[in-house]
Amino acid sequence: MTLLVAARFPLGLVGTSSHPEQTGVIVLADSRWSYTTPGIPPFDAGIKLLAVAPNAVAAYAGDVECGELALARLTERLKRSRKKDRHQGLQVTQEILRRTYKEIGERRAVGLLYALVGAVVKRRSYLLCFDYDREFSAQSQSGVVAVGDDTTNIGYQTGLKHVIADTIRSAKEIPLDPRRWGVLLAIPFHDDVIETKGDPTVGGPIQALVVTINGIHRPHYSLTTDPTDQGSWKDVTAKEPDLTSYHWKYRLPLRALVPHTTGCHQIIG
Repeated sequence: MTLLVAARFPLGLVGTSSHPEQTGVIVLADSRWSYTTPGIPPFDAGIKLLAVAPNAVAAYAGDVECGELALARLTERLKRSRKKDRHQGLQVTQEILRRTYKEIGERRAVGLLYALVGAVVKRRSYLLCFDYDREFSAQSQSGVVAVGDDTTNIGYQTGLKHVIADTIRSAKEIPLDPRRWGVLLAIPFHDDVIETKGDPTVGGPIQALVVTINGIHRPHYSLTTDPTDQGSWKDVTAKEPDLTSYHWKYRLPLRALVPHTTGCHQIIG
């Protein structure tokens, strides 16, 4: 099952900041598609996260056909909208998720579907979770949020707590810089979820997007167990395709994702 991780920063742990680069949202996703057909290996080039507007990013977990079609529709809808209408993104996202889920459900059994949307509007950051169990009513989130299999979420939560504790011990503070926060979020994603292979349906390079008042950028995170060894650094983030182009098109994979119990869990904040 997909793992999505998102955080508003500066995460409510260190107060607030007026600096534009310190107000925003970070979203991470794995890139593995797992298939129900026996003998078909995972495909580690799935797209689960993308920019849907100049000030918003979205990611999905669950039913691939629903998720891909909903994100494609959302991207197209916001691209056609007048600028002032982008502030109505919450209602637009709810409507598209509900309509897409209903349409596909009328012709086949539909799996689980969750979506995370991060946006910056009028210098304020927003992180929303949309859950099919709640008819995609928007749930405002703070702190760090994970969407995935319950066991995977626990592994990520444990790893993140250790990373934060180690950071506080060594630096005596939590860094405000969202680039550093992105690294802190990526470490347990890679080390405690992907590398442990506890959930074979989560894997591949990590997709990452950051939205701030200055727009959207795609960070790359390099990790190492020995900072003094130049050869040990590893880029754990996906390089292709361009998740910020707003030209992404819906493309249905050949087989459906393996269904897994999942949920939207706030773990910090």
